[in-house]
Amino acid sequence: VGELVSFFGYVKERDPGRGTKEFKSQKKFLCLNLADKAGAVKLILTGATAEHFAARLDGDGSPVQILVLKNVRVFRRKDGAQVLLQGLPSTKVHLNPQIKAAKALRAWVESREIEEIQGITGERDAQAVERALSQAKGNRNQAVNIILDNKLS
Repeated sequence: VGELVSFFGYVKERDPGRGTKEFKSQKKFLCLNLADKAGAVKLILTGATAEHFAARLDGDGSPVQILVLKNVRVFRRKDGAQVLLQGLPSTKVHLNPQIKAAKALRAWVESREIEEIQGITGERDAQAVERALSQAKGNRNQAVNIILDNKLS
């Protein structure tokens, strides 16, 4: 706790979905739920750092955003319940790096997403799920709706 670390993973969830938002005393705030094969952690960003990250993520159209972060601070919430990461002005972000590990992580995330959609819809054909995801431009909920609409037709 208190140390600067690096992180390699993907953006699982984002709040807000685009840009930044006001939160308590912060005028610019961004919270990313990051994950890798081992689990998930929240990254809290404020101020100019939040704006910088939001602009980078908003400008990227890929459905799976892989990140390499350098110099993020590890801290524990005041109640001790959760360990979080904090982005600093010195934090560096590499978005969707072209390295083997990023490609492998992207493939793993996409296969899990296909499995989740198959579990929700009952669709056994992975190619049909991939087509629906493509048609929905990577939006999982829209892909589920497309598959379910096709089954009801």
